Amino acid sequence: MGGMLVLASLLFLNIAGASKDTFQIKPYLHFHNNQSINVSWQYKKAQPEHFTIPLDQACGFEEKFYQLSGMKLPQKIKSIPCLGGSETLRLSFLADTQEGFETNQAFGEMIESFDSHSVVLGGDIIQNADDDDEWKALFKAFEKTLSQRVLVPVIGNHEYRGDSDAKNWEKYFGFNANEAFYSIWLGPVKLIVLSSNFEDDPSMVLRQLKWLEEELKKPAPWKFVVFHHPMFSKSIMHMSFYWRKEYLPLRQYYLPLFEKHKVDVVLNGHSHIYEHSLKDGIHYITTGAAGGKFGKEGGSNPFEIKSALDRTLIQFEIGLTALRMNAINLDGKTIDDLYLRK
Repeated sequence: MGGMLVLASLLFLNIAGASKDTFQIKPYLHFHNNQSINVSWQYKKAQPEHFTIPLDQACGFEEKFYQLSGMKLPQKIKSIPCLGGSETLRLSFLADTQEGFETNQAFGEMIESFDSHSVVLGGDIIQNADDDDEWKALFKAFEKTLSQRVLVPVIGNHEYRGDSDAKNWEKYFGFNANEAFYSIWLGPVKLIVLSSNFEDDPSMVLRQLKWLEEELKKPAPWKFVVFHHPMFSKSIMHMSFYWRKEYLPLRQYYLPLFEKHKVDVVLNGHSHIYEHSLKDGIHYITTGAAGGKFGKEGGSNPFEIKSALDRTLIQFEIGLTALRMNAINLDGKTIDDLYLRK
């Protein structure tokens, strides 16, 4: 890296030897903790690079700009409201984007139209983790969306497919898969990100638990938790013959903590079925696959409110005392909604 210059809210990164039109992957933004934003990119004939922008407050941030060598103009980073502010948080959630270049582009346009502050991507973002072309296609599909909005990445089981140590996860996001649990503030929402990939890394079952309970103890207007595998589903993957059973340790170890500490919303993917469940005051939202194949039903979900075999994008508008959710499909049709007030 050639150097860095910070002028007010403009961050300029001067990369030695770079020139315009040299990107394999144009810059994309993502979180890993509550203290910083990561800017990542990949130049041609080079490995992905990452730069950390520290945040000077505990939650939210004002509009910022950044510019890399090879970019003609500075790029805006959309602000995120802080806890206690008057602005409503707009949050988008989707998952299972694997093999979905065209649908991902379409959902990206919907996210921009909604003017979302941030995007949560709930795992299985690619089909084959060892295929660099799939990662490049993912970031290409969301190129405009993630150049301006900070992504909250969640690791899924396909991030281990063909890459048992999830090295490409670290390559493209700059942190190890065994560190893929963290928490951030998005406006009035305390968002806790977990790894539920217990079949791929059994150590994660217990590794996150003590930290998770400490995070859940902390007061927040709204408590959201996101991880890839749903606890409750009518998918055939929840039938007895299915060999992967991540949902069992989730129910045994994690569910009691969610209920004890009054989590409001749990976000999942994996089943490729849209499912909305309600148990003991907690809404479990499993988004339909943004890409990939549609799921297959066959299991039983006694807590189901709504389900649909459809591709979905979940949009939230969240204030201090009220929350509205809409689940929309590729046609822009609302297939489910939710309104909560405190």
